[in-house]
Amino acid sequence: MNLFSSMSIRILGAIFRIWLVALAAALIAVILCLGMIAAVFSVFWALLMGRKPAAFSVFRQFQRASHQFRHEGWTSRSAKSVASASEIVDVEVREVAAVSGDSRPPPAG
Repeated sequence: MNLFSSMSIRILGAIFRIWLVALAAALIAVILCLGMIAAVFSVFWALLMGRKPAAFSVFRQFQRASHQFRHEGWTSRSAKSVASASEIVDVEVREVAAVSGDSRPPPAG
């Protein structure tokens, strides 16, 4: 009898886990469908109102930003930085005295 009850508890547990996984998958599918419906609705609403849909604007913005990081963009920047390298000025380092009344400890070193 103990073997039968142990086996039935395992089977019921497995069925319950399968049911929970199926329920979670269904919930995820419903959430994804609602998101897709909301996205399609917002695109149609923007087109109906005569505005460019936000999805296309964002995509275009990312596309313009990606042009900065292409190989051609870096070479033109490096040429500018080489030209401005002759304008670099070295500065002398000097010790800055502590202000009286400063509660911070002096720097180590």
